[in-house]
Amino acid sequence: MDVKQIENSLFFEEIGRQLSAGKQVRICAKGNSMLPLIRNGKDEIVIAPLSEESIRPGNLVLAHVNDGRYILHRIEQVEGCRITLRGDGNVYGREQCTADRIMGEAIQVIRGRRHIHKGDALWQYAHRWWPAHPLLRRIILGIRRRIIK
Repeated sequence: MDVKQIENSLFFEEIGRQLSAGKQVRICAKGNSMLPLIRNGKDEIVIAPLSEESIRPGNLVLAHVNDGRYILHRIEQVEGCRITLRGDGNVYGREQCTADRIMGEAIQVIRGRRHIHKGDALWQYAHRWWPAHPLLRRIILGIRRRIIK
């Protein structure tokens, strides 16, 4: 299978066009910022166009943040027009953006033959039970890293 690389800006422009047209898109996960729910290079994510319910704490969204990066992170807080995002695998890091910078909402993670839908037990675990405290995240992620390697 031939693999072609394109610039992120072109890739995400097309993602934006597809979402604006009301279509869902499926992208390959890149990075570890959403561990343990989403695994780098192994999982695919289905992104849906935004709905009225999309911009709420706990939802996973694809956003174009101010430093030019495109990220898929969980909404941690909505204060007026400022939205704070945080990856589940991030101990301290957070990003901020406005609603107009959010492109779509993740509704499914595809892990081989397994489909993890928004609302499934693992999805709920990542949202409700994954620790917010940086020290607890660091400990759990460290243990996970040692066990999996």
